[in-house]
Amino acid sequence: MKNTINLLSVASKPLTYWEKFYYWALTIGRYIVIVTEIIVLLAFFYKFKVDYDLSSVQNSLKNDVAVLKENAPQEKAIQTYQKQARAQNTILAGQQKIGALFSHSLGLVPSQITITAVFLSNDQTIEIDGSIPGITSSQLNTIQSLANTFKSDSNYTNVNLYNVQTDSGSNATNFKLSASIST
Repeated sequence: MKNTINLLSVASKPLTYWEKFYYWALTIGRYIVIVTEIIVLLAFFYKFKVDYDLSSVQNSLKNDVAVLKENAPQEKAIQTYQKQARAQNTILAGQQKIGALFSHSLGLVPSQITITAVFLSNDQTIEIDGSIPGITSSQLNTIQSLANTFKSDSNYTNVNLYNVQTDSGSNATNFKLSASIST
């Protein structure tokens, strides 16, 4: 009998469900399993890293809270000093404005008039009490000139001259001048 070698494959019958599953598990399924295991391992190690970061943040937060509690009295003292400094700056700015206003107001007064009192009220009204030696009409003209000077100055409105009195005993003419400060 002759030995024959057949190199042609035998025509096979269609694969069954289990054979298809087996073929899929050996080819594609193993890669899916490997990728899934890698993802699980990465998630596992990432959880350790996140836990470590969280604990270090909590420890840092506890340390910072302890430092803040320790420095709370100093912080309150600093805030008090800051409030006082702001209040002082506000007062100084107001005083500089008032000082400039007084200097300007007194600069408008002629040299022959003597200022006896200057008042500044909260409603931004300045009142000047003064006197001028003599009881003649030239003194009255000087006082009226002072009132006109205040009226023509843009820093003042509602200028009123009142209580103009002559005092023959002291040979002087006394007056009061009030003006609203324009802002």
